[in-house]
Amino acid sequence: MSPVSRLHLLIVGSLLSFTFAEASVELVRIAALPGRFGGVHPCFDANDNQRYEIYGDAGLDQHHIDSLLIREYSGGDTFLDIRTGLVPGATRDVGNGDNDVLADMVTWRGGESLCVYESTAPDAYPSRLVWASTAPDPGSGVYAQFHDLDRDGLPEIVAAGWNGDGIMVFENRGDNAYEQVPFPTPPGECMVGCSFAVGDFDGDSLTDIVGGDPQANTLVYECTGDDQYARVCSLGYINEFGAYYWGASQHLDLAGNPGFVSLRERLYTGADSCYIRIYREPAHGQVVCVCSLTYAYAPFADQGVGCGDVDGDGMDEFGVSTGRDLRLFKCTGPDRFEQIWQFDRGSIPWLRFFDINRDGRVELIFTVPGDSTYIYEDTAGLSVAEFTKLPQPRSPRIQPTIVRLGAPVLFSGTPPDADIEVHSLDGRLVSRASGVRQSSWTWDLRDQAGNLVPAGTYFAVIRGKGKSTSLKLCLVK
Repeated sequence: MSPVSRLHLLIVGSLLSFTFAEASVELVRIAALPGRFGGVHPCFDANDNQRYEIYGDAGLDQHHIDSLLIREYSGGDTFLDIRTGLVPGATRDVGNGDNDVLADMVTWRGGESLCVYESTAPDAYPSRLVWASTAPDPGSGVYAQFHDLDRDGLPEIVAAGWNGDGIMVFENRGDNAYEQVPFPTPPGECMVGCSFAVGDFDGDSLTDIVGGDPQANTLVYECTGDDQYARVCSLGYINEFGAYYWGASQHLDLAGNPGFVSLRERLYTGADSCYIRIYREPAHGQVVCVCSLTYAYAPFADQGVGCGDVDGDGMDEFGVSTGRDLRLFKCTGPDRFEQIWQFDRGSIPWLRFFDINRDGRVELIFTVPGDSTYIYEDTAGLSVAEFTKLPQPRSPRIQPTIVRLGAPVLFSGTPPDADIEVHSLDGRLVSRASGVRQSSWTWDLRDQAGNLVPAGTYFAVIRGKGKSTSLKLCLVK
């Protein structure tokens, strides 16, 4: 590894002996959705009907896509298949990309690199092409997500190319406007793979981005300000090939320390293996490998990794597809991770953790190519009535809760004909919206006289359907 970092790197822990733990989850299959359906499976409530959708691609496989397929949860184990007729390419993420009331979908389409589609109305699915990047098309694919990297209230698009174009960041400039900004990826140390980790892993309130290069180095970057990114750490291992699929979590261990998981593969050695490593960043520029696991790997098969709190204990589990099977792991002690579940069905390219039925427990969603999309849930202690209940209406919320002056604030999940009031910390009425008919409302941070409000703490009161909800909002410079 070249001396690319001036910061101290810590490598602790060795290959641990691995045993099965007593099962602390009871994963039960709650749905099996047949048909050709693949992709990273982003989940969102684009039409705001209190029922989440799973977005995927219909086609022979992830490289031969004929249309966008949306599967909307309808209660119990049933889903409604929705075909919009749209052929956007490979779906990567869905959300409120530019923080208006319209849902956005970021996709990769060969020959055009990244594209963003937007809903034509608040109660519709994303279908209108509103932006396409001018960045070079990497040829074999791009993984992308919406993330508010600089915490200005406007999510950026962060992407990674499979053919070595490195990490790309497209700054959100407002309504359907994204601009690629410089990112410090040196030549020869480009990102390889189809996902990355994003989060505040060192606890300094700045967003970290973790990727890997062809030399098997783990690269840690940080957003240091508006359109500013710096590489803070590089960590390498000898004689490993590739650095591919990444998953992120904020609560991987019993102490609540931030952490991230990497999955790598070694090929052409006669003993093909995949390597799972769990990292922590206890201080800025210090990366600690706290656990290493090794498994047999199916060469040229699909793999994946993801994190989510399946059993509802406030600590995330992580799932890994080795190309041979899907395995679920849990922290069972200091720097100790043990397998608690396994699905033996071969190659699984993508897996997602998401509470699709809104029952407070995260489900594990994954697709077996050529077979079905499966949804598993930890049902320990649940009655049949609780297990099959319909999704409940979403509670009012604010996105984001900490926002810089000048960025809009989105109120979502508001009841019909709601009254919304924003008060200062001393109780003074700052802004008011009466009879909001839609389930969302955007505040432009102006008071009733049309003046921008100063930085500080504010309280919003949402009244509707005989109920009142209070939410806190912090405005920063």
